[in-house]
Amino acid sequence: MQPNHPSGATCASCGAPLTGRYCSACGEQIVDHHTRTVRHFVTESLLDEIVHLDSRFWLTTRTLLFKPGVITREFIAGRRRLYIGPVKLLIAAIFVFVLTTRGGFIATLTLGPIHLSIAPTAPPQRGTVRESIQYIDRFGILERQLNRRIGSGDGPSGIEREEFQERIRQFAEPLTFGNVFFLSAGLFVMFHRKLPYYVDHLVFAMHVIAFVLISTMLLVPAFWLKDTQAAIRLALILGVFFWQFAYLTSAIKKIYFPIATRARLRAFGVAVLIYILNGIFVTGVQMLAGWLAILRL
Repeated sequence: MQPNHPSGATCASCGAPLTGRYCSACGEQIVDHHTRTVRHFVTESLLDEIVHLDSRFWLTTRTLLFKPGVITREFIAGRRRLYIGPVKLLIAAIFVFVLTTRGGFIATLTLGPIHLSIAPTAPPQRGTVRESIQYIDRFGILERQLNRRIGSGDGPSGIEREEFQERIRQFAEPLTFGNVFFLSAGLFVMFHRKLPYYVDHLVFAMHVIAFVLISTMLLVPAFWLKDTQAAIRLALILGVFFWQFAYLTSAIKKIYFPIATRARLRAFGVAVLIYILNGIFVTGVQMLAGWLAILRL
């Protein structure tokens, strides 16, 4: 099926006149109603993005980290050949994040008495059952349940301890990264008048989650610092959090409020909402994983 181009339509990447679904000059695929449906995204884009990886990865990573919203904006406009696809980028970010934080990692957003995980929390592999629960228990609920199951001790050791930790990871890690669908659904509800295609919001959510994962990995060295270096640790944590908020605000402004009045303030409000929703989702999934693992002790 050939797309129906308006008279004088040109390629978004090179500006050549359009005659079919692909630009005859540079090969860019033309964006139309068909290419922006969920069906096309799953059946034609998903597999290709997962299987292939090329040098565009490094350009994509630099642009993702230091030019907020640009990759999403280019994707929506149909200029996609310079960058790897959002699925491939997210999978790479997930893989590196999980590999980097395997030895134990915790990143928390504190709102008064409420503590939320902003990224998947990895219990230390050599820790006890109780230490594993303490890593993911934000409200003291799991610890009380654990006490009812094993008393006041550290819990099983050896193979049983490893199986307990693995059950948490097997349940929590895949489901936690599903927050991309949670966030994209929320963005679609809020901004479907600005961007009527759900796939555009899904791609933006993938880029946001990939950025959050990569930037959060910069917090890992903070756990290596000694207590005497607390000032350096605090500066590193505040620097990463400030960067994330500034980045999200800028990205949201470019995608959803490019010409709106008071755009930066409105974008900052949405950034805070995304941060909180992400924390609620990640924390909820990890609490559920811990609860199910305790039931099997």
